[in-house]
Amino acid sequence: MKKLQLSLKPWLDKLDSRWKQLPQEQRKRVVLYSFAGYLIITLAVLIQVIMQVGQQREMPVTHITNPLAKGMDKGTEVKNTKELKNGNNERE
Repeated sequence: MKKLQLSLKPWLDKLDSRWKQLPQEQRKRVVLYSFAGYLIITLAVLIQVIMQVGQQREMPVTHITNPLAKGMDKGTEVKNTKELKNGNNERE
């Protein structure tokens, strides 16, 4: 990680010095255009989500299945979840 920081530092310093060399009006314009682009992308995503939700007439209702019981026979007893975890709280 330290190596990455050392390799990026000259590039970031150069970028910062170039930003400071820009006139104030041009900086404002760059910030304004960046914000406008961000706003357009945000609105496009919101419109897409609203249109997708509007097309769904009803929410499909399905049964919730127990992930531990998948692959088990009907006669097999389901173990306690604490017994299925190893010492690192990871499932085996």
